[in-house]
Amino acid sequence: MNEAYRQRIKLLPVLGTWTTGSSRTPKDRDKFLKYIVSITQRYTGKIDAYEFWNEPNSFAFFKSRISNFCELLKDAARRVKDVNHQIKMGINISWNFDFGHPWGLKFIQKVSRGGGLRDVNFIGLHGYPNSWEPGNARTWAERIRVVREFLDALGVDK
Repeated sequence: MNEAYRQRIKLLPVLGTWTTGSSRTPKDRDKFLKYIVSITQRYTGKIDAYEFWNEPNSFAFFKSRISNFCELLKDAARRVKDVNHQIKMGINISWNFDFGHPWGLKFIQKVSRGGGLRDVNFIGLHGYPNSWEPGNARTWAERIRVVREFLDALGVDK
């Protein structure tokens, strides 16, 4: 971490998923939130943004109700902002056009309805061109445009 900071390499760590050892919400919520506070306190000034959970729209990484994700996300984002209000919090979605539409957008819509985006600064896209989408690779500009239009329709500015 210190070496990356010295070399001015910006990291975007993910809080959640593997840190809990499971794709389910943490059994001990308070302990998990203390972990998040500890990490953000330790790296304040060196890390200015975090993603919360890895690809929570994928069953491989999040096995719980979206309402559980929203509540945990809201609590985590508030704790991070309490440590340092300038730290950015975001979520990321796994992106796939296999079904004729990007299936991560429905997840964003549900998180928005659950109030989970209120304290979130950004939404990241994890794409897998030519792996999950063989012969159907889209440009990143197109992906970003589709998400931007979708968020605009929801009235979400991220």
